[in-house]
Amino acid sequence: GELNYEEEIVMLTLLKKKNVVANIELDENSELEALKVIANRAATKLDVAEQELKSGFFASGAQDAIIIGDEAVILHATSSAIAHPEAVIMSFAAPVLWGDDNSRVDIAVAIVLPVDADDEYQNMLNNARVAISDHIEELDSLKGSNAGLKTLWKEINR
Repeated sequence: GELNYEEEIVMLTLLKKKNVVANIELDENSELEALKVIANRAATKLDVAEQELKSGFFASGAQDAIIIGDEAVILHATSSAIAHPEAVIMSFAAPVLWGDDNSRVDIAVAIVLPVDADDEYQNMLNNARVAISDHIEELDSLKGSNAGLKTLWKEINR
């Protein structure tokens, strides 16, 4: 049935709270372009400054991006504007060749941390590794929709 106005507001709030964006089309298929878009979408979802995230994700993408199952990348950045770690999960419409190994990445887990949140980062990173590994067979179907990405998101943000 049709949702009434109040239900729609509730739905929108719930969707906004779930930080997922499926099937992002990139202007060019490169790691650099992907990193820019990841910073932009994460900043928009979390309502924090994009520039701060951009420098963090760029550093993390260059040095210690973690790639799981040859198709999911986990990146992190810090933001002075948040109090608790947040993850934003995105998928790309077409795989991006990532890193020296040219992994075909089409899922990105962007973890945004408060400054000095190392323990919390390790915790969320472990959750992300486990969530992706547990669903490795299903990633192809999960990555195609926001609902699918939410499955991963719930397991990472627990």
